[in-house]
Amino acid sequence: MPTDPSTPTRRLALSGYDVVRISCGAVLLAAAWLKSGDAADLAQGAAHRWLVAALVTFEFSVGVWLLTGLHPAATRRWVQCLFAAFAAVALWKAVGGNSSCGCFGTVVLNPWLMVAFDLSAVVAFARIQPDVSRTPRVGTHPARAAVVVASIVWIGMPLGMRVAPWDGRVDAVTAFPLRPEAWIGDRFPLLEYIDVADRLARGEWKVVLYHHGCEACRKAIPQYERETREHSEKSDGSAIALIEMPPYANPADRLAPESTACAVGRLSDAKRWIVATPAEIILRNGVVVAFSLPSSSGDRRQAEEKLAGRIR
Repeated sequence: MPTDPSTPTRRLALSGYDVVRISCGAVLLAAAWLKSGDAADLAQGAAHRWLVAALVTFEFSVGVWLLTGLHPAATRRWVQCLFAAFAAVALWKAVGGNSSCGCFGTVVLNPWLMVAFDLSAVVAFARIQPDVSRTPRVGTHPARAAVVVASIVWIGMPLGMRVAPWDGRVDAVTAFPLRPEAWIGDRFPLLEYIDVADRLARGEWKVVLYHHGCEACRKAIPQYERETREHSEKSDGSAIALIEMPPYANPADRLAPESTACAVGRLSDAKRWIVATPAEIILRNGVVVAFSLPSSSGDRRQAEEKLAGRIR
């Protein structure tokens, strides 16, 4: 009997539900992978890093589950709720003025785009029914279930552990893009890497991170000198600490003079710290209460006004 040529086509054809689940699963796998390699998360607090580690493993697990196509009817329902939650988080970030949703690690993506994608996924899962003639389950397709478990154990969990703070410190990678906006209200995470940390942990300080090769820093340090002397005469305001970032200058090229009225120190050269300089971090008893970074245009006035407003 001749074989119907259309039979293989029917078996291999993807339903609308298959297209949606595979697309969303691939996006979740990409998000988990990119988050696990975001060095900026490693420069933040332990609680944040544990949260990211759990999220990486969770997103990877859901992505693999969607790719296997197991239990489509039940999966369709709870995945709608999941993407609705993702949409709410992306909307919160969009309304808050964030330039990126952070969904894909260092890849910058407008949060409004993720709101649109997540809501589209919710609508797609709600409207597109899975093929009732094909309902793979764990019991009928044990190989697929084994793939899910093995993938989570051998890939998903190790990805999450790349971010997890085993000892509560930022020592797993050598490069750290610093994000002071994530430190507000928390203990200054760089204290353990600064040689004058004991002084900075008490009282109110304006910590200035600078590079000796930074022209903006060269121009700004005399201003910090004047500010320190003025505050010293008035006995008010924050003390200023000039913290040199590696690589350090030769003694003849140091920006902070030996006679400086500011406190001086160094950030450890064990890591490569990445931040726009001069960066100002305001501390109260070791806790970050405000910060200021140079604007892209080089004009600090707006940033400084924002800083002043936050610490009043």
